[in-house]
Amino acid sequence: MIRILFLLASLGLIAGLALGFFGFVHPAFDTFAHFRWHFALGLLAVAIIGLLLRIRRAPLILLIFAALGVWQSSANNRIESHTGPDIGPAAETAGTRFRLLQFNLRFDNPRRREVIDFILGTDADIVMLNETSRLWEDALKELDERYPQSFHCPEWNLIGGSMIFSKFPMRGSKDYCGPYAAMGFTEVGIDGEWVELGVVHLRWPWPASGPRQIEEVKPRLETLGGHAILAGDFNAATWSHSVAQVAEYGNLQIERGFGGTWIYKWFPGSLAPLLGLPIDNILSKGRVSVYRAETLPAIGSDHLPILSHVLFGGRAP
Repeated sequence: MIRILFLLASLGLIAGLALGFFGFVHPAFDTFAHFRWHFALGLLAVAIIGLLLRIRRAPLILLIFAALGVWQSSANNRIESHTGPDIGPAAETAGTRFRLLQFNLRFDNPRRREVIDFILGTDADIVMLNETSRLWEDALKELDERYPQSFHCPEWNLIGGSMIFSKFPMRGSKDYCGPYAAMGFTEVGIDGEWVELGVVHLRWPWPASGPRQIEEVKPRLETLGGHAILAGDFNAATWSHSVAQVAEYGNLQIERGFGGTWIYKWFPGSLAPLLGLPIDNILSKGRVSVYRAETLPAIGSDHLPILSHVLFGGRAP
């Protein structure tokens, strides 16, 4: 009986891992891809059980599949935040550095006072927020003094849409808000040039409508200017087909290496970097480059804030 359960667990984990590579076939497979790291951990555990049960060859086969999952999910970068070297003075003179804070607030977060203090404490130059529901309206007004420029992409129901706050000048000639606030775009002026900012809140690939949303915003992504940065809750893993599609349509580069950003509300946020899903993502293009990104402790949300250190112009190390 134990060996039968071992076989079923092995086949189930291998199937889950393998199906995640076929997200281009069906969105359900793209959802499987979210858990690539978890399938790999499961296979490692089952391989150890196989060794204890002295089942010949099975542990080696399971370890091969586990290694595939670890490699493909870039697990070597998941334990610590991606922290590249600081830019030196020479590079600093060649461009402008700024900090971008991205955070899914969670629409019913009861710790709104702490969140506002946290945002102001980071002193980020650009702030992108998701789930700015009606419950957040009064609290978010406190950001107006620090951030004179703002953009709001509202959703029709209670959960709310997304907002961008900026210290840089902003213009609205190319403003765009996609269906259900899937993506919102505006522009900010940096060093005499206009940089497009995109705040993202997609739905899951399956069983939700994420792929349909991506197709609906495809024309806007294809018209992105030469310099842009997108950040937000993609509800899709960094390595997923959904994120790859957004990158392809907008000719964007996917930033990697800062680990999991979401974990179910029953679990402490401190576990998110290692065991959570990397569904909050950052993409950039042109002379915009992210040279350091780090997750910060969650405050009442099931998402971790991401603080990105960005260079416009020049070249990041």
